[in-house]
Amino acid sequence: MDSLSWAASTPEGARLGELASQTVRITREADPLWLAPVEPLRWTIGIGSVAPHALYGFAAYACLALTIAAVVAARHWRDRGAPRQALAVFGALFTAFFVTFLGLHLGLQWIDTRFSRGDRWIVPPDAPYVLADLHAHSEVSGGMLTPEGVVRWHAERGYGALALTDTNTTAGVARAMAYARQYYPEMVVVSGEEYCGSTHILMLGISRDVSSIDTPLEAAIQEARGQGAVVIAAHAWTGENSYPDLVAMGVQGFEYTNGDRFGGGGMRNLCETRHLPELGNLDFRAGRFPRTATVLPRTVGDQAGLLAALRRAECAALYFPHRVKSSDFPFKKSLTHWWNDCASTAGLPLILGGLFWAGLALLFRRLWHAAPPTRGQPLVRVLTLGTALVALAAACLWWRLKLGFAPRIEWFLACWLVGCPAIWLACRDVLAKNQTA
Repeated sequence: MDSLSWAASTPEGARLGELASQTVRITREADPLWLAPVEPLRWTIGIGSVAPHALYGFAAYACLALTIAAVVAARHWRDRGAPRQALAVFGALFTAFFVTFLGLHLGLQWIDTRFSRGDRWIVPPDAPYVLADLHAHSEVSGGMLTPEGVVRWHAERGYGALALTDTNTTAGVARAMAYARQYYPEMVVVSGEEYCGSTHILMLGISRDVSSIDTPLEAAIQEARGQGAVVIAAHAWTGENSYPDLVAMGVQGFEYTNGDRFGGGGMRNLCETRHLPELGNLDFRAGRFPRTATVLPRTVGDQAGLLAALRRAECAALYFPHRVKSSDFPFKKSLTHWWNDCASTAGLPLILGGLFWAGLALLFRRLWHAAPPTRGQPLVRVLTLGTALVALAAACLWWRLKLGFAPRIEWFLACWLVGCPAIWLACRDVLAKNQTA
């Protein structure tokens, strides 16, 4: 059983944090065997989760695809002395590999978030506190789940309170609140938004959108407080503003832990000196493990009560001390955590999953040789399909493209299941054409 630690800036918060660290338990449920094909992906493509940000993970996949394509194209150039043909081989292989890695990564995240059971907080039924995650994203801003799905995910993992904080918008809040009232009436759902400016800010209890596109940081903070919101600096160690400057602008508290990152001694000293709330938030978008939580009094009852508790700093950040990493991203520790997470669910599912992918590889090999050649220009087909799939993924995930209507991640995955094999068959024709040229 992993031990828990806490951080709080007031005696009331300290009592909650200490009690929760002693009485909260976490349990891990095994996935059903039909999810066994996912297990080998966690050991391979899942290493992209080690990156400190999704963009770095995608960049790593691009570098890997570029390396493979460059090696094959260089051998083609050396053997045949045809630079144009080698360039065609490079373009086809790079596109095919990158789209494959991208789809497998997003598919793994989607399955793990939607279907994997993962960990669950166990809170004693008579506990005088609840666990909250006050920083969560839905598909409105790059998450894997609908607003309703975000509520369900948190309820099933033991959280008693949630703030939906999509980027620069409150568009999904009404849906989340309505779903919670119907299916999880004991859960407190708070309206919120993550303002993404020079420093990211959580606006908890906000009623109208405040966008970083047309509102500078200090004005946004004052606008949110004018609406009655509690303003919390989100992963402030990644922002451009110092902690004291943020407080001077009107920030009322800080995320001490954000997922598996923590703010360190400077942030904690400031919060303790000024009695500012310290929160433990997931910054949830996808995944199966609840890594941290904010401990709040069970008596909060509703949004107004929760915001009042935050203003009093009657809260604590709850986290696993061996899992949190400093804000400078220690790669070795991140890699160790990824390995331990994979090993914790390995065994029979890994064997069955390996057999599944071996069978699928044999089937695709037969299709590779038996399928008729594609019509038209195969390189154009590869590049067109690949560009379309990457653009669709960006439209599903990147918040700047989601200010209006945007496709769901399921749309991308459905198109990828059809488009990725088509890309590889066209890539086969590019290789065959340049082998015989």
